[in-house]
Amino acid sequence: MALVKTELEPPHLQRNADDFTAVRSIAESGSDGPVLMLNMNRYSLESGFPDRGVYKQYISGLGNFLEGAGAKLLWRFPVLGQAVGDQKIHEIIAC
Repeated sequence: MALVKTELEPPHLQRNADDFTAVRSIAESGSDGPVLMLNMNRYSLESGFPDRGVYKQYISGLGNFLEGAGAKLLWRFPVLGQAVGDQKIHEIIAC
């Protein structure tokens, strides 16, 4: 599996080149459609989640970033508990 590095993402985020190629192929086909992006986020203590610090800067800039990409924020909710799974998530954001 080859990985793709982009200028828009920090080095620790990597993309699977095969998935990236498949998405690009659909987008360039002329028959693409809406996409739901679901972010399941976990934040460090230093982030300031849920209402201060770097997290507040992230959320305040997210709308403009999404708008520039032709997207919009649909909803966001803090995770108060999980019925299954062991991944620790603080917030879910849908775009």
